[in-house]
Amino acid sequence: MKENILTGHGPLCARYEHHPQKGFRSEGDSPAFMHQIDVGLRSLEHPGYGGWGGRFVKESPSKNTWRGARDDGDLGKPIWRWAEAFQNDWAARADWCVKSVADANHPPTAKVAGPLDRTVKPGEKVTLSAEGSTDPDGDKLTYRWWQYDDVDTATKIKIAGATARSDAGFVAPNEPGKTIHVILEVTDDGDPPLTRYQRMIFTIAG
Repeated sequence: MKENILTGHGPLCARYEHHPQKGFRSEGDSPAFMHQIDVGLRSLEHPGYGGWGGRFVKESPSKNTWRGARDDGDLGKPIWRWAEAFQNDWAARADWCVKSVADANHPPTAKVAGPLDRTVKPGEKVTLSAEGSTDPDGDKLTYRWWQYDDVDTATKIKIAGATARSDAGFVAPNEPGKTIHVILEVTDDGDPPLTRYQRMIFTIAG
């Protein structure tokens, strides 16, 4: 907190109300606003998709009341799974307060080839490519493809080339009507490293 926010980052960051002994202060209300940061996870499209602000499920089909969802049975995981990325994002924004554009890091742009929503056939070999991804600072990019299986309805798939820029892929299971959520995660090697995403939703044809 001292290194990234409180010290050397201008008068606004210096006024952040940190815990006087522990240094850090948990911000329980912040997730309510973090969905507004468009990082490519499409969390504003549906409360159940999940993103930096967490993920939600309906309490019952007859009520329009939503509560925090669990990932792998953990109520905190829908937020802490993104924690490193959004904390680094906060540190970068603090740098923007005092550094020139040339000296600060900026997030990459994650881009997939083809539409974000697709219909695939059972047994179809699906190819994934992030060839269009770029970084405004010219930083080196790393890639990660993964299935958000807490959100979708299909069984677990195996993504070949899960760290490849292109030629990654998977075979659609024989589960007509089910959906598969695949997340592309693109991270630069700047200081601090910043991450952006694209969510692809595959519907298996009947």
